[in-house]
Order: sequence, then C-alpha cells, then structure tokens
Amino acid sequence: MMKIRSRKSYARLTSEFFRTPWAILPEKLCEIAHVLAMARAGEAIVAEEWAPLRAAFEARVAAARRASGAGIMVIPVFGIIAHRMNIMMQYSGGTSTEMLAKEFRAALNDPDVGTIVLDFESPGGDVFGLQEAADEIRAGRERKPVVAVADAYAASAAYWLASAASEISISPSGQVGSIGVWAMHEDISQMLEMEGIKPTLISAGRFKTEGNSFEPLSDEARTQIQKEVDAYYRDFVKAVALGRGVTEKTIKQDFGEGRMILADEALKLGMVDRIETLEQVLTRLKSAGTKPGRGMAKGGLRIADDEDQGDAPGERETIIVQASNREEAPAAPDPAPALETVAETPSACGFASDLTRREWDLRLRELES
Repeated sequence: MMKIRSRKSYARLTSEFFRTPWAILPEKLCEIAHVLAMARAGEAIVAEEWAPLRAAFEARVAAARRASGAGIMVIPVFGIIAHRMNIMMQYSGGTSTEMLAKEFRAALNDPDVGTIVLDFESPGGDVFGLQEAADEIRAGRERKPVVAVADAYAASAAYWLASAASEISISPSGQVGSIGVWAMHEDISQMLEMEGIKPTLISAGRFKTEGNSFEPLSDEARTQIQKEVDAYYRDFVKAVALGRGVTEKTIKQDFGEGRMILADEALKLGMVDRIETLEQVLTRLKSAGTKPGRGMAKGGLRIADDEDQGDAPGERETIIVQASNREEAPAAPDPAPALETVAETPSACGFASDLTRREWDLRLRELES
C-alpha cells in the first residue's frame, strides 16, 4: 500500500511544481496542479482510489515488453515524463528520462538487439533531462536503427524524444506535436488573506523569493520566467529540427505551433514517416530487417534559418507563461554524450520492477527531507 504523504510534503512538491518549465499538454498540467492543490489543502489522496489506474499502467508496460523479440527491443515511454521519479508517477506511473537513457544504452550495447523500438503514449512532462536523453537517442541511431511509435500519442516532451529516432510511425488514430514550453505562477495571496494568513518571507539574495505564490507576480519575475521558457523552447525546436532534418523555421510554422496534429496531417507535414500500429511496425521490422525508413541513421540536416495570460476569478490567479515564437539563429549542437555500457538497469517506466519502485521511494524521501 502506498504511503499517504503529509500536507507539508505536498506543499514542497507544489512549490517545486510551480518552479518547473513544462513541455506537456495543458490539460495534463492542470490536472497535476489540481491534484496537488487538493492535497495541499488537506484533502487526502487515497492510494486505493488510484489502484485501477496504476494496474492498467503496469499491464500496458508489461504488454509492451512482451512485444520484444527477434532482435527487437521495445522500450515503453508511457505517462508523464520527468527527469527522475515524482509524486504523480507514484500514483499513476510515468517515465524517467534518467532511467530511459540507461535502458536505451543497455539495448544499444546488447549484441542480441538489432533494432530499438520506443513505444510512446505520453502527454509530455517537465523539461529536465530531455535534451540529454534526446541526444543519446540521436547518437544511438548511428549504431542501430531506432524506431519511435506514437501509439497513440506523443505530445510535447514525448515528441521531443521521438524526433531523435531514425524514423517515427503513428497509429491511424494517433496524434503528435504540442511543440512548446510553458510555466505557471499561482497567486494565492487573496486566498490566504481570507483565511487570516499573512506569510512573511525572509531571504538573502535579491531574487531568492522571486515568483513565490504568496504575492502577485511582478513584471520583473514574469520577464525572467519568460526568458527561461523561451530558452527551453529554442532547445526543443533545435532538437526536433536536427532530428527530423528540417529547418527550425519549418518546426515553428508548420509543425502545429503548439497544437496536436492528427496522423494524416502529421504524415503530410513530415512530422512522422508512416501511419501504422505498433503491431504493424514490429511485423515490418521482423520481415524487412532493420533499415530505418527515412535514411536518417547518419543524422539529420540542420539549417539555420506569446505570451498568454489566463486568470481565474476570485481567490486565486494563475498566470501562464508560454514560449514566444521569436526567430533565433541556432547555435552549433553540443556533441552527443558518450555512450556507456550498462550491465543491468531498471525500467524507464514506473512500476515495471520492484527495483524501480525502491528507487522512486528514495527519490520521494529526498524531496521530503
């Protein structure tokens, strides 16, 4: 049975949540914010209520792994993506980019694996660890074909990772895209005032408490958050352009501008290479060998080439900061990290092994300490 964490612990996790830039579907981020707000307010999150969702997630991961064989390794990339395990993954499951990279290296160095298939069903996640994991995938396709499959969707952070593969397939009903980065600021000062609570912040360092939730967001703090969001967005665009072999201008103008794109349109735009189910992908690979579909195993082509604000009435105001579409001259890509041999690694996806669960508990205890 999962431990129900204290109100104090959720307050810390909520603070971390609002400091993080996200590459995720807006509805999923709002769902996370709602769950954390309930917990912080003292409404207990009952572990048993999440059991069916967790069981379904575990079954989906197990089914993906059973698809491996005949020289093909299937690595599931499901649920919320984060650098390391977080509270939402404990309840509903998710993917750690840190563990995904380890599992990918292990497959890359396994002589019995000829092709690596990344099976995506993810709304995206936070930005931390994404660039590093994508770099490893893109470097790995130099050694072995890497096939990404949106079954049925690869959104935002998930598409960032998928674009690094040799080729991308999408199921007929699938969607890809949501290329963008955003962050939220929650102003709870009026709510606290109504409860008779007046926080006093004592700090050292001019900007140490910048962007806190106990007061309205200042223009200076908003500018800084926008700067960070734009920086991650530039990294996102550069990574997709490099992976797909198109210009950054094409990514910004033609790849949905933050929207999800249906399978047929995604194929026309060049966001994916084939429309086929995971089963069809595996059948094709087993019968035709391990040739990547776009001739991109040697790397893609790299060519140089808004704020939105939403607020809720009454007690709480939430400000959304998303990446602007300003054109930037691309910098030279950083060299891909060295690929190391990993003898044994835990699963990237949550609840796939007891070892993984133990590691997550350690991560959560570190947050609470």
